[in-house]
Amino acid sequence: MSGRIDYGPFEDLWQIMLNCNDKDLAHRINVALRKEIGRAMKSAGEFAGKFYDLYRRSLLFDAPNYLDSYLLYIEIDRPLEERFYQTRRNTLKPIVDALQALADDELDELFVAQPPRTGKTSLMAFAMTWLMGKYPGKPNLYSSYSDTITRSFYNAVYEILTDKETYLFTDVFPQRAKIKTNAADETIDIGRKKHYPSLTCRSIDGTLNGACDVDGGFAIGDDFVSGYEEALSKDRMIKLWGKVSNNYISRGKATTKFIWVGTRWSNLDPEGMRLDLLENGSENKSRRFKVINLPALDEKEQSNFDYPFKKGFSTAAYKQIRENFERNNDMASWLAQYMGEPIEREGTLFTPDDFRYYNGELPPGQPDR
Repeated sequence: MSGRIDYGPFEDLWQIMLNCNDKDLAHRINVALRKEIGRAMKSAGEFAGKFYDLYRRSLLFDAPNYLDSYLLYIEIDRPLEERFYQTRRNTLKPIVDALQALADDELDELFVAQPPRTGKTSLMAFAMTWLMGKYPGKPNLYSSYSDTITRSFYNAVYEILTDKETYLFTDVFPQRAKIKTNAADETIDIGRKKHYPSLTCRSIDGTLNGACDVDGGFAIGDDFVSGYEEALSKDRMIKLWGKVSNNYISRGKATTKFIWVGTRWSNLDPEGMRLDLLENGSENKSRRFKVINLPALDEKEQSNFDYPFKKGFSTAAYKQIRENFERNNDMASWLAQYMGEPIEREGTLFTPDDFRYYNGELPPGQPDR
């Protein structure tokens, strides 16, 4: 295609899509339309403004029902380098697709492992605002190992919902503009005040019993293991699983969607125990689940998180981090934190690099002892 592109046919296709009674067909037409808009804008000339306006309308049309479109739209007025999702989309899109499958009742549970500071918790905060807007009557729960983390998540969700100059949540869900909060209890209600709020944020050691009933909603468990020292203790892992099983999982019902996010420290961590139950437990065979592990380095030893605008980690940065673990003789922590590969340390006294070898021939004479 060469020369100036006529805007008229694009608007005609948009009108056809709006009048389509088949929701799925309308969505497919809309996605195809956005792709063509993207190509057309490269040589749109005097119609550039109209194409951009149509692109915004196209995203907004899909945003209430499709998480990827929602994430792209609500930050569209921010400078590109400040947008969370668009600058990380190439890497995070598989997780967004899996979250969409949960919302569409194609999955029941999702397990996500990513290295530290690569956007997993922020993505969950954005996704939670979409879920709250889409299903305002359903209660949701966010839990982690500390009150500091749950407070940070609460603040992130609140900011996305209420900062209208930065995020366009009310463009997507104008009927959800009424928001009630309780900062002390870390709860947020959208619409009318309900017995169980739209979102409750509470640590695993906080008061969960009676505070939240995630009937038909989403429960996000984010980093239940506090860190290296706790992961080293088998007894502490077993005790933690008891807390998660009795205090967290019990808040859900058969209709609850569970999302497990965090570092895979050990096969005995809550994610590992839950996975084992889903894979081998006779009563959980019907639960549909998916595991996504995004390691720091891919099979070609290249970074998976070298985001634009220096927001992530380069290949060189990750290799330097790995070298630090190698020098400290702690490759187990590198594999767990950065590669999503839990390793049991119990009984592992030495690594092959520590061994001293000989040529196979014993020296002459009697041994000293």
